[in-house]
Amino acid sequence: MALQVSGDAEATARQVGDQVGVDEVRAGLRPIEKADVISELMASERKVVMVGDGVNDAPALSAATVGVGMGAGTEIARRSADVVLISSDLADLVGAVRTARRVRGIIWFNVVGTLAVDALGMVLAATGALGPLGAALVHVGSETAFILNSARLIPTGFNSGERRHPESRISPVVRGAAIHPRRDSLPQSPTVSRARRTNRGSGWPTTSSSLPS
Repeated sequence: MALQVSGDAEATARQVGDQVGVDEVRAGLRPIEKADVISELMASERKVVMVGDGVNDAPALSAATVGVGMGAGTEIARRSADVVLISSDLADLVGAVRTARRVRGIIWFNVVGTLAVDALGMVLAATGALGPLGAALVHVGSETAFILNSARLIPTGFNSGERRHPESRISPVVRGAAIHPRRDSLPQSPTVSRARRTNRGSGWPTTSSSLPS
């Protein structure tokens, strides 16, 4: 479900909503009312992604499961978000979600694989079927395999979207300043200014909109 929450007039908001293809449009909302909509959705145990770029979106960005700010948006919106799309291109959010899912899949494969190999090795060693040299080879071999599996996450080049928009990158933030490669005043690693939940959901949003799963 895609829901657009906007402070604009009803006619303007619905025109944008029709072009984007959202399921529901709520117009004429104040900042606190946008946040209330997000809280209402989350109260029904939904994971909500909120995408916004304005000052009025900041409370809703903070209230959502995951707040996504736009690179060309206001400073307060970017600081209230958990993720900042530097290019302000919503298509990059699709890439960010795909990358996150790929990372999570590789992590789980490595964790489960390590536990399985170690458990099997201990059983074989306990029964005498695996000697010290064999155990060492199994351990080193499995660790090498998992390291190489993780290496699949190393970027090998720009995708088609990055070729069109070389400045398009996903910048993680944790309740703090976004990492922006063209702003020397910002740190080159995530800056933590306030604690934030780390268990996040994902979905498909629209500009200044919320998207419950």
